Amino acid sequence: MSINYALAIFLNGFSSSHFEESEAFHFAGLIRAGEILSSLMPKDHRDYLAAEKYFRMAWRRMPTNSKINHKLGTLYATSDEVPMSHSSLLGLFSRLIIS
Repeated sequence: MSINYALAIFLNGFSSSHFEESEAFHFAGLIRAGEILSSLMPKDHRDYLAAEKYFRMAWRRMPTNSKINHKLGTLYATSDEVPMSHSSLLGLFSRLIIS
């Protein structure tokens, strides 16, 4: 994904309603939405809680996918804005070990 794509979303506004309403929105698109919200937006416009929401939607579709587990783990390890992020990270690791 290019930075121009993230910039266009920033300038035009990010509407998440079509992500939630469209069942056809695919796994990669959910990850892309989380990436935009957590890392590609300017720091003062990032929304880590919304990013977690999209990463979790992707995780529910493919819980053993290493990319989404990495994205969630990185978000939990680096964000102070996601509540209980350290316990969530431990829960993620325990689910990976069990499965």
